[in-house]
Amino acid sequence: MIRPTLRTAAGERVLPAYASHGYFSLVPGETRRVTIESPALASATQVTLDGRNVAPSALPVREAR
Repeated sequence: MIRPTLRTAAGERVLPAYASHGYFSLVPGETRRVTIESPALASATQVTLDGRNVAPSALPVREAR
């Protein structure tokens, strides 16, 4: 189970944040596009991914066009 979380540069959660997938599973080689919406998006710099049996990681925020 993988959980995406929107965070600031200081590592604090950005709330409220609404993700298209809260917790989800992936098998090796599988991909999934997750959309996160937040009125405070300007303060967000990264999306962290953590969960069971997965190494924690961080991805930069990329705004939809």
